[in-house]
Amino acid sequence: MRSDAQITIETVILIGFFLLVLVGVTITLNFNVSSAGRDAARALEMRSNLDAIASAVEAVQALGPGAERTFWIVSNQKTWGIVAGYPEKGSLSYWVRWESRHGVPDELLSTGSVTGTPLSGATFAGIARKIPGTNTTTPVGVGYVNNGQGRFKVVVVNNNTAGGNATLSISASGKVITLTLEVP
Repeated sequence: MRSDAQITIETVILIGFFLLVLVGVTITLNFNVSSAGRDAARALEMRSNLDAIASAVEAVQALGPGAERTFWIVSNQKTWGIVAGYPEKGSLSYWVRWESRHGVPDELLSTGSVTGTPLSGATFAGIARKIPGTNTTTPVGVGYVNNGQGRFKVVVVNNNTAGGNATLSISASGKVITLTLEVP
């Protein structure tokens, strides 16, 4: 006949086994949810910052020569960049380094190598926006590698005095990004 102590020990062992399985499954699900949350936040940040910059470019372009817009964008990513003229002329794209291709949302551009910019050779996923009236023939941009977290002041100025299509150029100084619309 089995003693009460033996039944209690077997019960404790059985409950312990089920708890281990439950903890193992919960931790795995938690990591997946955290990763998905970070990916969604990263995509939302990219879209928000790109929309703010592109809207300012379109505004100063519509207002004409001498127009200027100054605003702030926030980045939680260490490595990112803004590129004019990539992947096509007249576009502005916002690129971020992702941990893996698996986490990149479908609506973003497929990963690739950003060439001709300060981020040359790095694998990124990005989102682009076409800006009518601009024509950047050679990709130019600004990149922040391992120091891109924080608030960045963005200054957009329209120096286009000749009219017609504008060339979009980008420069950076510290935490300041300057986009200038110039005569092509």
